[in-house]
Amino acid sequence: GKHFIESFIVRCYGVLEARSDARDRWHTAQRHFVKALKHLESNANALYLLGMAALELGKPGEAVNLLNKSLFLDPDFKAPYVNLGVAYLRLKLFEEAIYISEACLERHPSSPQCQYHIGIASCQLALLIEARSRGGAVLPASERELYDELRKRTASSMAEARQSEEGMKRKPAPGSCRLPEAPWLETDQQMLEAMAVNGLRPRQQGYAQDPVNTLREIRLSPTAGWKVFGWRT
Repeated sequence: GKHFIESFIVRCYGVLEARSDARDRWHTAQRHFVKALKHLESNANALYLLGMAALELGKPGEAVNLLNKSLFLDPDFKAPYVNLGVAYLRLKLFEEAIYISEACLERHPSSPQCQYHIGIASCQLALLIEARSRGGAVLPASERELYDELRKRTASSMAEARQSEEGMKRKPAPGSCRLPEAPWLETDQQMLEAMAVNGLRPRQQGYAQDPVNTLREIRLSPTAGWKVFGWRT
């Protein structure tokens, strides 16, 4: 019982630090979460909070490891699913981002963050297929069909994210000085516009490779994704 109580108290200190305005708040919070995990190594909340600290400190690979461990111990907690999607996007693991987001939606259907992550990942996968096509590859019919499905999914998932109650709250008002947030970023609109146009080369043999500057690339920010802060202690 003592270890449960000590772990809980240290986690509370860590959450208070993480929610403060201090510049180094996540470094300080991380130290508390490490201590909490030492008191109780199988605590899903401590693993989740450590994963969030890793994500905030620019270590998405470490975040994936910690958040997956948390999810294994507590598969009903929504926040690790959502933030795993963020980490996978930042690692450019787009299929994994879609997989974990779909898993979240099965348990938590009202998760616009996951729809958003599916939309981004679908667009990026479609752009990878485009790059192969424009680079001279002759795509099989199945890959062209997949490309069309990814384009459609980008549009439908982004629309669901934007039309959700949480998405509408993030929409900046006209003339507002408020900084745009997902799913209303400039890159989000660029992805939607890119997927509105079929970017594949016509199906034919022996055409020359396109110049590099014709490739459609939409780079994701290092801070890509729509996070959820589940402050569970």
